[in-house]
Amino acid sequence: ALGCHVNLEPVRELKLDLDSDGYIKTDANRQTNLPGIYAAGDIGSDVNQISVAFGEAAAAAVRIHNRLADDEGLTSV
Repeated sequence: ALGCHVNLEPVRELKLDLDSDGYIKTDANRQTNLPGIYAAGDIGSDVNQISVAFGEAAAAAVRIHNRLADDEGLTSV
């Protein structure tokens, strides 16, 4: 939520890599250092805009879909 502090307490035990500002580090597809764990929105960057969160979530969803499709020998998008 805009103007709120990121609450990482629910995921702290996962030992996700954080940047120097305390946000979860991800690659361009929003993948964290743990396979199958993605982060989007306020938890992954300081750009507190819903449109950015939607875009990041969409990038993660496409990557997840393609990864599952590849695992099953199906066509990626």
